[in-house]
Amino acid sequence: MKIGGFKGFFLVWLGQLVSIFGTALTRFAITVWIYQETGSATALSTAAFFAIAPTIFLMPFGGAFADRWDRKKVMIASDVLGGIATVMLLVLYSIGGLQIWHIYVTNVLLAGAEAFQYPAFIAATAMIVPKEHFARANGMRNLARSASRVFAPLMAAGLLAIVDLSAIMFIDLATFVVAILALTIVVIPQPDKTEEGIKAQTSLFQDVTYGFKFIWRRPSLLGLQSIFLGLNFIYTITSILVPAMVLARTNNNEFILGSLQSIMSVGALAGGLLISAWGGTKRKIYTVFGCQILTAILGRALFGLGHDFLTWIPGAFFLYFFVPINNGSTGAIWMSKIPPDVQGRVLATRRFAAQFIEPLSAILAGPLAEKVFEPAMMSGGVLAPIFGGLIGTGVGTGISLMLFLAGIGGLLISSLVYLIPAVWNVEAILPDHVPDTPSRFPEKAVDSDETTVEVEPASAD
Repeated sequence: MKIGGFKGFFLVWLGQLVSIFGTALTRFAITVWIYQETGSATALSTAAFFAIAPTIFLMPFGGAFADRWDRKKVMIASDVLGGIATVMLLVLYSIGGLQIWHIYVTNVLLAGAEAFQYPAFIAATAMIVPKEHFARANGMRNLARSASRVFAPLMAAGLLAIVDLSAIMFIDLATFVVAILALTIVVIPQPDKTEEGIKAQTSLFQDVTYGFKFIWRRPSLLGLQSIFLGLNFIYTITSILVPAMVLARTNNNEFILGSLQSIMSVGALAGGLLISAWGGTKRKIYTVFGCQILTAILGRALFGLGHDFLTWIPGAFFLYFFVPINNGSTGAIWMSKIPPDVQGRVLATRRFAAQFIEPLSAILAGPLAEKVFEPAMMSGGVLAPIFGGLIGTGVGTGISLMLFLAGIGGLLISSLVYLIPAVWNVEAILPDHVPDTPSRFPEKAVDSDETTVEVEPASAD
């Protein structure tokens, strides 16, 4: 039996929720393993670089193929590749041969899989969800990630006390299977051709560059992405270093790190539930930048001011509470302004345009912490007299200061939108390309009783 409509959307979303939970378990366990093996923030940031860079730079190609190929098959193939990467790690760990560089390699494979899955996944959303629910659908996509992170860090920390890394990777593999099975029984229709899409049918190279041209010719979308580029640059630097900061300031307490990551995810989960139920303001741009300003103040800056578990809790909660609300509303703007048959290319380029600077952030994060901010915040350091009374001094406080300053920088960048009419009025300037009534849904091909109709941080992902 093939399932379509909203039942199909929900089933795919549920499969992704399970898969992402398994991935979150492995990611936490690997993070702890790297830090315990090396004690180095640079090792963590290098691993993050290899997890980020391939996704970003392959994303335009993933978008081109998402518009050329069957989007469901692209998603299944991506999940299979992710499972293969996890099997490689499992085998190496089981024979006692796992090294740091092996994690870098598998991170590249996982990142490559995401580069193809993301545009296929998000482009399929417009085909199974009506326009008025785009913000909710995007919120649910963020909710899947947030929900997996609520219990995954605590569960992983608890499992590591009684089992080794291989058991966690076995769980991860099982969740890949669940996601693939969900996709095999769901109908995801291909879009009808639009005039814009027909004009865009060219060579693969031109397909890859099409999204850039689409955004460049629309100053409102270009300005929106430029602002997120600045936010992602400063936020990625500090997000990568949060585990190192917590472990450094708590004498390698895995439980505190897991607890804080769960609190962050509870905040993201609460934000995802809110946007899924609410849908955001009628003018989505109000929601987008209201959330960015609140994230900068209540999330980044407040978290940076904390110095132990109790004082980290408020900032940890708000660090990601507003992210799914922001991403859901931003995604609704983009999905309504792009013809459905070119959404794979344009939305992939959108993510690239927002995040291509993140690999530089990942490379800079470790050296900035270890060579600049950490020494400056030691007793007698050059910044200790200025910020020591606010944040404290000693190991880990340099990263705390980086978080605080990232919050201040985020506040300044987010405030720029009020000075740029092309961005502030994006919804009025650009026409909608998605009809209000989802008449394109192939209900006749659905073997079910369904009669009604997408399944990671400042990032407008």
